[in-house]
Amino acid sequence: ACWLLARRLWEGPTILLAPTLHAMAAVSCMSKPKLPSPARHRPVHVFHADDDGFCPEAQVHEFRTAGCEVHVCRDNHVLCRSSVVEKISSCLRSLLTLSANGGALPTVLGEHASAPAE
Repeated sequence: ACWLLARRLWEGPTILLAPTLHAMAAVSCMSKPKLPSPARHRPVHVFHADDDGFCPEAQVHEFRTAGCEVHVCRDNHVLCRSSVVEKISSCLRSLLTLSANGGALPTVLGEHASAPAE
C-alpha cells in the first residue's frame, strides 16, 4: 500500500495496519517509498503497535513527517487488543462517513498488502 501511495496509484482514504515498510524495502532490495502528503479529504491513518518487533519506532516519525495520522497503540504487531480493534473500527467508520460525503472509497490494508509491485 505504501508503494501504491508513493506512486500515486492509490489516492483514496487509507488505513495502514502495522505496515512493515523497512522490512519490505529490505527484502525487495528497493528503497523505501517517499510518501506524498495526503490531501485533507484523502487521509492516511497508520496504526502502529508500541510492542512491534517488525515495525521499528523510526517508522512513526517517517509517517508523521509525510502527513499521515499515526495511532500508536499498546499492542503487538497483530493489533488484536479489543481497545485497538475499536480504534481501528472507529477510524474506518470515520473514513466511510467521509466517503459518503463525496470522498473516494476507503481501503483497509494490512502488512501483507504493502509489498511493492514490480
